[in-house]
Amino acid sequence: MEWLLGILDPATALNAVLLQRATEKSAAAKYASEAGFNRFQWILAVAGKGTDASLGNFQLYAAACGAWLATSRILGVLAERDQEISRGVQINPLQETQRRTWAVDVQFRWVSELFCRSMASEIESDPEKYCGLELVTQRAVTDLFKWVEAYVDTMDRPADEKPNEQLPMPSTSARPLVDSLSVRSDEYRFGSFEVLVETLDIESFPFVTLDGHVAPVALREATYGVELALLSLARRRLGNDKVRSDLFENAVKRSLSQVIPSGMDIPFKPVFIPIPNSKNKGETDFLVRSSSQHTFVGECKAMSAVQSPSTVIHSFTDHVSKAAKQLKLRMEAIKAGTAVEVDGEIWDAPATNVYGLAVPLHSYGGAVWSHECLPHGDADSQDLAVIPIHHLLAVARAMEDGQDLGEYIRFRKVLFDLSIELRDELDILAAYIFSDGLTIASMIESAPEHGLRVIRAYGVELEVLLSDTMPTSARAWRRRLAKTLI
Repeated sequence: MEWLLGILDPATALNAVLLQRATEKSAAAKYASEAGFNRFQWILAVAGKGTDASLGNFQLYAAACGAWLATSRILGVLAERDQEISRGVQINPLQETQRRTWAVDVQFRWVSELFCRSMASEIESDPEKYCGLELVTQRAVTDLFKWVEAYVDTMDRPADEKPNEQLPMPSTSARPLVDSLSVRSDEYRFGSFEVLVETLDIESFPFVTLDGHVAPVALREATYGVELALLSLARRRLGNDKVRSDLFENAVKRSLSQVIPSGMDIPFKPVFIPIPNSKNKGETDFLVRSSSQHTFVGECKAMSAVQSPSTVIHSFTDHVSKAAKQLKLRMEAIKAGTAVEVDGEIWDAPATNVYGLAVPLHSYGGAVWSHECLPHGDADSQDLAVIPIHHLLAVARAMEDGQDLGEYIRFRKVLFDLSIELRDELDILAAYIFSDGLTIASMIESAPEHGLRVIRAYGVELEVLLSDTMPTSARAWRRRLAKTLI
């Protein structure tokens, strides 16, 4: 693999015709293509050192990537298990590796764009506080997404339809932002394949600059994971931890406010839920109130992820358990009749139908959907859900009212208690909105090699992910999901 990176021209990573031909010639190359050649294209673009643009060596590279994928998966299955540690915890490093190399998490362009626009809106509201992020504007974000879609549309057209066509470039408003999320084609020329295949740098820098031309080489991250790149940019440019946390929390509130049903609201001013018999003022990241007398207490955690897949489960235990503890204290305080303070005024919160939402950035290798991992995060309560922000926005858009969201949170716990293997939040959402009890039972299939019950993972075609727009209502979103889930 290192030899191939040493001779291949990094520009070949941008040649869609060459890529298509290279992944048609061998079973291993086809395997890599079906899994998603996304990361391997990025590696070639940032670590290729040569000038060879031949189809033959590109085919060898594609086949080697497929062989690596297959081998890593087999080794993960054959790894010796410690009988004293639950299977979910033991396989978490493998699942996190798969999250990085395969298209495992189902995500949407409209969700990514919504959160990025919410970040831009927050930054524009207080440019002095967020000094260093002036290039993150709503106009720049909108133009970035439009450019990526136009770029992919051009690349996907047959070669004979675009013989002299120039690839689109970012607009003048988007170019500074794109450049800040880009790396040069030789940035990792001394990096090894084994390191690059697991690095999170692809999430921070999905765009690659080559000979003055910039391209969304990591298409997955450049399409529906741009919020990861923007938050990474914020970590690099904002030196104050509190300011970084404020940006994440306020972007969560701004984005949620645009997808929750009518009859629900999120106060943008400070919220305090005093903890009884203590001096703890109970400062709260966010609160969602509902006319149906349902209350949702929110805690944002971890706007970044750890580099090593082997330590992700430890981060999950640390971050999520802290969030769960804080949420439970505040939930119990409300149930005990504690007056909630919103922007200096007292709000008499209902003492029933109180729920907690722990909102991280990542899924921790799917730990947030593992019935065996959740107890390690102290998050196996029926009234508390751990849902990454991207997935939470997709869920919230599908809810009819506060009661619906409360029932969804309890439904999640029912599935976890059945010891069902879940791969993604969309699996849970689809089961909730499309299925009755009998249908759910038919969705559960056996996996004899582990003796497990699995709800089949759902997928969405890339073309849908690229062009989808924010749905106008819960019903519109449910109709679209019914048509696009495959």
